[in-house]
Amino acid sequence: MAVKKTEVRGFTMSKISDGTFVKALRAVDRGYTAVFPTHYPPAASWSRVPRAPFIKSAWRSALKRRPELGLYVHIPFCASVCEYCNITVRQVASPGEREAYLRRLFAEAELYAPLFAGRVFRNVFIGGGTPNLLSPGQLESLFSVLRRNFRLSAKARVVMDASPMFLDDERLSALVRGGLTGISIGGQSFDDGVIKRSGRTQNNSAIYAAYLRARKHGIKHVNVDVMMGLPGQTIESSLRDAATVASWRPEEIFIGEFSPVNTPFARRGGSVSESHRLAARAAWKKSFGILRAAGYHHRGTECFASLNPRARTWAGFFPFLRNSSLLGLGLGAVSWAWGSARYQNTDSLEEYARLAGAGRFPVAAGGAVTLRQEMIHFILTGLEAGILSRGEFRGLFGCPPERYFGAELRKLSDAGALRLERGLYKVADAPGSAFEYSKAFYEPEIVRAVLRRSAPRCRR
Repeated sequence: MAVKKTEVRGFTMSKISDGTFVKALRAVDRGYTAVFPTHYPPAASWSRVPRAPFIKSAWRSALKRRPELGLYVHIPFCASVCEYCNITVRQVASPGEREAYLRRLFAEAELYAPLFAGRVFRNVFIGGGTPNLLSPGQLESLFSVLRRNFRLSAKARVVMDASPMFLDDERLSALVRGGLTGISIGGQSFDDGVIKRSGRTQNNSAIYAAYLRARKHGIKHVNVDVMMGLPGQTIESSLRDAATVASWRPEEIFIGEFSPVNTPFARRGGSVSESHRLAARAAWKKSFGILRAAGYHHRGTECFASLNPRARTWAGFFPFLRNSSLLGLGLGAVSWAWGSARYQNTDSLEEYARLAGAGRFPVAAGGAVTLRQEMIHFILTGLEAGILSRGEFRGLFGCPPERYFGAELRKLSDAGALRLERGLYKVADAPGSAFEYSKAFYEPEIVRAVLRRSAPRCRR
């Protein structure tokens, strides 16, 4: 998409002090929703509660700019809440409560349907929580409602998060009938001691059996999640987990690093020592060496490895999370009307039920997004994964990144935080690189908004 020069104002390096920016980044971490993708401007800077006219106008504008569409559906229920989970919306609920939630979710889908009449969704992701905690009948109803209200491409990629403990034949049959094409199995750790300490509902011997069942039912695209740095986890057990999953040959393997921010573990006073954090980072790096030796492809500091050599930053498994609009349905779900707005649903189950039940958009916070901010979002997302492609930027915005951010990129390159190789800006594997590139691109007004919103409120 070509961008008119008048649409993107000039950009100058932030003059905010390092100390002030550190405070802002901590507030951003605390406000992270853990519902993909990582956003710029960050959720911690959002303030206004978008009303129906704003939401409708934002989507009309976004669909004119970029017709590509993804659909995210959030099912917030889990059998138990893991100590390491940083997803801000999760519930342990009875079957009746799950049924009531689905009624409100379906009402929200019907509310959005007229806005997207005739539009084609090419990707669907059903996340949680534990979506496959729903019964086979509930899963069939979910797919039926989505297809009734939204037009899914005949070749749509439809992916779902899944716990191996609830991935039985009946549920898999319902999912395949609904059109599921891919599944992401949460393995996390195969160390019984680590799993017990985390409070996770999981029988490690069932994970491989669930993987084989998914294959038996014809699901050809499988991702398996593995975590590094969990409390009680050793480097040896972490690397053993990576090697075990690689031997199964799933299409993708996601390897995440544990962060205590926004977790029950931290709220109960738990903390991670610096030595444990460094050991986890070392295990994370070594794990990708194991995967590469097993035939997987990995680039930069991305969190996943793929058997597909052309996969790019989640493009193999979650292709809509970077460059196209995303409609989020459900408790706490984030919507991204590309070039126009980002907003998030309420994370109060009661408020969500009240608003959706009354035929109102159940939105809690958000705001308008400029094209310049979409550019910054693209840049930061790429650098977070270790690589910023000049070609991909040009393909999306119609010009190289240097046209608007030449001073920032030169300064970071001169400082050794970035290096340009064959059209790719690569992040240096050095302490402080992430801080430097974040500070270079964060707009001062966004930093101020984050600090203003995170400041303690005085009681009158």
